Amino acid sequence: MKKKLIIKVEKHKVEQNMARCTFSFEEHQELVRGYILDYSEQLIVFQECDNFMIQPYGYKILPIKNLEALRFNKFDRFCDFIYKSEEQTQYLHKPQHLKLDNWRMLFEELQANSKTVIVEHLVKGDFVRFTIGKIISIQNKSVKILNFDAAGVWDEKTTNIKFKNIWCANFDDSYSVIFSKYVK
Repeated sequence: MKKKLIIKVEKHKVEQNMARCTFSFEEHQELVRGYILDYSEQLIVFQECDNFMIQPYGYKILPIKNLEALRFNKFDRFCDFIYKSEEQTQYLHKPQHLKLDNWRMLFEELQANSKTVIVEHLVKGDFVRFTIGKIISIQNKSVKILNFDAAGVWDEKTTNIKFKNIWCANFDDSYSVIFSKYVK
C-alpha cells in the first residue's frame, strides 16, 4: 500500500471530507463515494453518500489493499461543501466496537451482534455474487452465510465464502435491515 494513499485516508477520516475512492479487485473496479469512518491495515469502513444525502446508517467495508486511488478535487470539494451545508454530516456515525484486524474478526463481531450482512464476492474467478443473510459460522479462511433470495425465502444450504474472494461487505444498510424483517 502506498504511504501517500494511507496519509490521504487518514486526512479524510480526521477532517471528515467526502472521499471518492477507486477500488480494484482482479478484473473488477468499484467507485465508492462517501466518508471514511475508520480503517486498519486490512480494512476500510465507509458511510456512503448519494444525491446529497448521507445514508443515516449503513456501512461498506472493503479491503484497503484494493484501494487504488483517492480523489478530492474541486468537484469533490464542492460536493463535500454541499453535504456539510445541508447538515448531512450529522448522520455520520462510526460503528461501535468494530474489529477491523481482518475479515474473520469483523464477521465474528457482526455475528455476535446478529447483523444481517451483504457480501459481494467472486465466484469461479470472474463472477461477482451478491449474498445477503445471517452469518452461520466463521472459519480461519471463510464465512458461511445463510442467504435469502429476492422473494424473502431462506436458502436450504449455507453459502461458503472464502475471505480472499470478498470484494466488499455491507451491514446496517436500509436494504438489508428492512428486507430481513420480512424473510420467511
